[in-house]
Amino acid sequence: MRIIQLDGRDMTDKDSIHQYLQEKLGIVEYYGHNLDALYDILSTWDEEITIQLSHSEDVLSHLDRYGETLLNTLQEASLENDSLTIEIK
Repeated sequence: MRIIQLDGRDMTDKDSIHQYLQEKLGIVEYYGHNLDALYDILSTWDEEITIQLSHSEDVLSHLDRYGETLLNTLQEASLENDSLTIEIK
């Protein structure tokens, strides 16, 4: 199982967040840089993976509603994919 740690303090704006996620998750080059594309990738991920997001309150304060939607997207993808575990702190 692979564990990926994300830091909410590094998620400061909508434009750079997808670059950060692509880098940390090792997502392919053709990633669409939007939440639908993130959901598609995570919900079909075929290896056991745990994503640990620390400082989630910073995601919400930096990104407002988009931050809420991001957190929901992560949770929804984990409900769809039994190989994916999301831990939000």
